[in-house]
Amino acid sequence: MKDNVDKVLNDFVEYKLKIEGRGEKSMLQYVDRFKEFADYKGLKTKEDIINVTAKDIEDFLKYLTDKGNGANSRKVKLAQIKEVFKYIRKENKEIRKLIDEEIFEIVPPKVPKRKVKFLDEEDAIDFISFIGNLRTKAMCQIMYNTCVRFCELIQITTDDIERGYAYVIGKGNKERRIDFSPLTIEIAKKYINNYRKGVVERNNLNTNLLFVTRNGLPVKSTHFDECLKSNAKRFNESPLYSGRLDWWQHFSAHKIRHAGATAMANNGTPLNVVRDILGHDNVTTTNTYVHTSDKVIRETMINNDSKLVRENML
Repeated sequence: MKDNVDKVLNDFVEYKLKIEGRGEKSMLQYVDRFKEFADYKGLKTKEDIINVTAKDIEDFLKYLTDKGNGANSRKVKLAQIKEVFKYIRKENKEIRKLIDEEIFEIVPPKVPKRKVKFLDEEDAIDFISFIGNLRTKAMCQIMYNTCVRFCELIQITTDDIERGYAYVIGKGNKERRIDFSPLTIEIAKKYINNYRKGVVERNNLNTNLLFVTRNGLPVKSTHFDECLKSNAKRFNESPLYSGRLDWWQHFSAHKIRHAGATAMANNGTPLNVVRDILGHDNVTTTNTYVHTSDKVIRETMINNDSKLVRENML
């Protein structure tokens, strides 16, 4: 048990990547958050980690509260710390006996429910139609149509648009196929033959990547989110759509992905199909992506009676 904390965390990440197929980006977050706990507690070696008690972790959560960490942030950090201890506990029976089992019984902070801001189908369609920039419009349309993540969106090529589908690599290095609707292909081709054509000619580009900046570089997520916020602000302030996106400051690419999933579910697509389109492992995750508008809820309740019931009641 002479290993230091970095060695333990490196082994943990390797296990999660190679055995469980987890994504590298998310695992780096686990490492950063466990190191925050290790620094707080002064952990240096594997033995130090094994000797941690549930009270040590509870004290750390109190420390985070005093620092101003919100309930959701503390909940995530607790879950990630527990994952490291679960990994260490797997090593052998002797170590299992030394781990404080009460660590796994620590109750996570309760996160207050808040009303989720999302695009319903009407808002999504009007918003994408409103966008004037051909590249931003094409990116939004593909995300809405296929529900791809941003990291998957930027893998798409012009050849993919020509054949009507693409294979992308998502979380956990999982490959999946996405198919484009006729409208999506039409919007993408308009971008290819105008905006993108000019970029290629000006920069003498030799790439089939679909989305590039005016300087011929791959589009970054921060830049795309800025474009979305700018368009959402103008959409919200326009006379025709005034007030419909009053939460435009929180707009992001992920909102488009959520909107596509919500539209599919509300139009009758089975949840297990939506799950596969999103590239999720289970329906529980998919449920967090699918939202129901107040309008749909009201209409469902109003129409929730059959002719037979009405005839018996009247």
